[in-house]
Amino acid sequence: MKKLTSIFLSLILVLAMSIPAFAAFPDERIQPCNGPYPSEFVVTTNEAAMPLLSEAASRRAALPSHDTLSVPARALWASETSEVLERAYEQKVTGVSEDTNYIIFEYECDDSKLEEGQLLLTKYLKPESNLAATTSASTKLNYAWGWSSGYSYKNDSKSALANSSGNIFLSVFSDTVTGLPVGTVISAALSLMEASADYSRPISVTDWVKFYYCNKIGYVKDTNFGYWLPYAQVGERRGFNKIESIVYDTYGQPHTIGYMEETGIPSENPRNSAKVEKKSHYDDDAWIISKALSQYQNDAGTYSQIYAVVGHFTETMP
Repeated sequence: MKKLTSIFLSLILVLAMSIPAFAAFPDERIQPCNGPYPSEFVVTTNEAAMPLLSEAASRRAALPSHDTLSVPARALWASETSEVLERAYEQKVTGVSEDTNYIIFEYECDDSKLEEGQLLLTKYLKPESNLAATTSASTKLNYAWGWSSGYSYKNDSKSALANSSGNIFLSVFSDTVTGLPVGTVISAALSLMEASADYSRPISVTDWVKFYYCNKIGYVKDTNFGYWLPYAQVGERRGFNKIESIVYDTYGQPHTIGYMEETGIPSENPRNSAKVEKKSHYDDDAWIISKALSQYQNDAGTYSQIYAVVGHFTETMP
């Protein structure tokens, strides 16, 4: 598999001789690994690996501030890498920061493209980090996020007459609420309908959910040709509820009446979700990087544990 990828990449390089160094364009999009990826996150960039620190700079980096971006070589690399990322993903880099293990690039959110897939962060593992594996390959993580197409997932639905809904509960997609009395929702709806409601017909109550997805995608910089290739992705989803009822009037016309609706704020990283679900190791960036390296070194294809491919939602997802 890796040999085929190398041959394919070599052909790309021959065809791209006139492309400036570090550029990335749509015709460079390939899928070197097994598994689905939205095209915008399969753009193969060939930015340089993070430069090593000199001995003096390493001593400075050991200080609590971990200020390696003050080292001229690192500062130049960060500037050039920002340009590569902006061209490749068509998102503005709004800031570059660092911690003990990573140099982190943050992106601007476009609220007009919430369902198309965007990047939240790109994190490059520092070669001097204790997390860096004993390998010559460089690694990074893309945090790719996006929203489902509205409240498209039906979590639960109940139907009952107004006078017989007392012991019926609606399952709510939530970490804390186990069920909502259907009678409470029906009473609220009927109070808005007043005398026009047809009490002889059942009233349906439904919990709809929309999802925010975030997939952490681990990349390895190919040691032969220098392209960053995705080899592992692990995802999470955060749910937001909309509860509504359908009441018929005495003329036989249905009326959809909202009971409550949750909205994620901020769009690119909402913290007010009703429920959070994560695949194993989602919170362990070091594990994802290590897994990507293992998949790459063993020619094992892509490791994928996600809820949805960001930017490619269908009516059957999640």
